[in-house]
Amino acid sequence: MSSESPRRPGWRGSRRPVGAGRGTRGGGLPHPGRQPELRVYQPGRRHMELIPSVSRSSGLDKDGDALRDPKVQEEYRAFIQTKVDDYWKRYPCRNVPGRGSGDRGPGPGAERHRKEMEENLLILFRKLREGLLSAQRTDAFALEVYETSLHLSVLFRSPVQTTSTLSHLFPAFYVPDAHPNPRPSASSSTTHVPHAPSHPPPASESTPHTALLSTLILLLHHLVSSYPSQLAFHTQLRQLHPGLQQLLRAPRPPSRTPSTPAASAGAGSATSSPHARHEPPSPPAEGGRHWHASASAHAWLADLARCLRRRNYARLHALAQRSAFERFVGADPEFESESTPSAALAARAAGRPANLALEAIGTLVESLVERARATAWSVLRTAYREVNLRATPIGAPSGETTAAWLARSLVLSSSFIDVRPAEGGSAPVEAVETWLEGRREKGEARRKEGEGMEGRWILVKA
Repeated sequence: MSSESPRRPGWRGSRRPVGAGRGTRGGGLPHPGRQPELRVYQPGRRHMELIPSVSRSSGLDKDGDALRDPKVQEEYRAFIQTKVDDYWKRYPCRNVPGRGSGDRGPGPGAERHRKEMEENLLILFRKLREGLLSAQRTDAFALEVYETSLHLSVLFRSPVQTTSTLSHLFPAFYVPDAHPNPRPSASSSTTHVPHAPSHPPPASESTPHTALLSTLILLLHHLVSSYPSQLAFHTQLRQLHPGLQQLLRAPRPPSRTPSTPAASAGAGSATSSPHARHEPPSPPAEGGRHWHASASAHAWLADLARCLRRRNYARLHALAQRSAFERFVGADPEFESESTPSAALAARAAGRPANLALEAIGTLVESLVERARATAWSVLRTAYREVNLRATPIGAPSGETTAAWLARSLVLSSSFIDVRPAEGGSAPVEAVETWLEGRREKGEARRKEGEGMEGRWILVKA
């Protein structure tokens, strides 16, 4: 008679019973409060979540080269889209009217879950990009994958993924006659666009209509990532292919939103006193119209960089308005088709943005404004000890308040801060006080206490 104890059914040597593993107890019972993941193999069905990336598998694993197959790439793109749609349903785009913020809550758990979903989406797109690059696919499908990956990386604020995607988009997809040098690594801080031949042909019908939007994202990305330095931005601008330069300098339709005196008034920098006399609006640009009614994308970018360089944050307030750059996207035929009522309603119902490129450009402009705002706030805290938001500066026009001046100097645009004034209140005062409340939590400002001290704030020295 053997001295070994009889084995329990379902055991093989020292292996765990079937179903036991992470998230389960002995005997295959699920852990309380956690649902076990059951993946049943189905013949003929491809398991997209289990497909390895080309770079990790090196073709040695099973299906290691699957993402090099064009059919599998298209199936994998459809699989990623279901994940993207689920993300927008859970976390609707903030610029979709009539939608809240989904289940995004103030707690760290909800924010952590949102970041995990964003990182997983970017990983899936990176795996697909590796397959496209390995297969040397450069057709319309590959262009859509690269551009969607670029837009989402900007929206999810992942500069590493943005730099990696840009290095493959330029110039291969937008300059057919260019012969790029070896691409830089994804960790490079500057996305190099190689010099084109000395006399290349201008932009033609073969140039994708999305080239202008991606070029804007490329240049804005360098402005944001290297702020306050603009060396990378100007270097990249000079190295652009002449065909892309032509797209940037081409005139665009005027904005639907007319120039307002408030946008151009108070064009002084943050260091100028609120009691100083206001200068008249800046002179019109080309053709007797203001900058945002006639300027090209190149002129808008140059003006944006100039305001940052000169710390003209009041004028930056007008340049950062969505109406200043949305006309560049409005010239896109795809954007026009997505702007139809039926397409807009479908996007609104799904919680996703009607145009990812527009939202990506807006996100980069907002990031640039946040950096400029931090610089302006440091200057204000050094220059002023106390501010009265409801006071009228000496020599200012009737109805002008210190709050309005601060809103322009800090670029507190209504595009970025959704504040509805209370009954009898003022929008600039409410916007500035809302922003100062956030500074109070960081110990950078505090309300002045006492009777009749409404609207007065003490600024803590930087």
